[in-house]
Amino acid sequence: PRDVTIGDYALENVKPGIVHFGVGNFHRGHQARYVDDLLTRNHFHWGIIGISMQSSQARDKLAPQDFMYTEVTLGETIKIKIIRSILDILVAPENPSKVVEQISDQCIKLVTITITEKGYYLSKGKPNLHHPSLISDMNSLSRPATIYGYLTAAIIRRRNCFSEPLSIVCCDNLQGGGNYLRKGVEELLAIHDPTSLAWSRSHVSFSSSMVDRVTPSTDSNLRQLVASKLGLDDFWPVSGEPFSQWVIENNFAAERPPLDLVGVVFSDDILPYELMKLRFLNAGHSIV
Repeated sequence: PRDVTIGDYALENVKPGIVHFGVGNFHRGHQARYVDDLLTRNHFHWGIIGISMQSSQARDKLAPQDFMYTEVTLGETIKIKIIRSILDILVAPENPSKVVEQISDQCIKLVTITITEKGYYLSKGKPNLHHPSLISDMNSLSRPATIYGYLTAAIIRRRNCFSEPLSIVCCDNLQGGGNYLRKGVEELLAIHDPTSLAWSRSHVSFSSSMVDRVTPSTDSNLRQLVASKLGLDDFWPVSGEPFSQWVIENNFAAERPPLDLVGVVFSDDILPYELMKLRFLNAGHSIV
């Protein structure tokens, strides 16, 4: 229908450049939406390979529809857009080595992460090295159990294979998230491959970001709304408020995606944006 937006690009031209951990509603209504807008501007080497850390739900629901889905903006008027920026979804527990291999592919320049705060296993402001999952990764990286394990195994493989740099961006609602990722990865690198630890300090960057958009859980009402507008069934549409914001710490070891063309802010100082989110936006949402 004419009132449904779809990016004016041929999907066969899109190549993967981003690996994203945590393919839930927020990612699909936020980062994947920005990337879809970027693909519309003919920056075709920034397609997304999604990684599910636990459940196969995202892959199972989206694979039958070639990983396309409907994004519905719920404001004074309803706006509907077809998102096509996710090219594939891997389920980490099914094949951990394939996930590591995907991150290690030299076409991948950027890893983004939305796994919620509990996925970082924090204690007293740093990764909890006494947590069973982190202990498992300290003992072996053959089947990583944490985000730190997957990133560490991939960094080691990248250094051994072709030494291309990699940028890693935390997109969770977590102040200083990039620093937590760096600390956890460096702890594991020091144990498993000190040479790669030295290499990573000049070839891998860890950045924080401030993200904001309310993306409610998908229910039958949303599916019915989408079906009535499209004349098609969508197994896993996503909805969101009109407001959306993404500010990324301007710290990239690899090529930086030109997301500023589609509204993303790159900042040398991310702290004021993080404090604004925590003190104003989150407080407002809590009051409502």
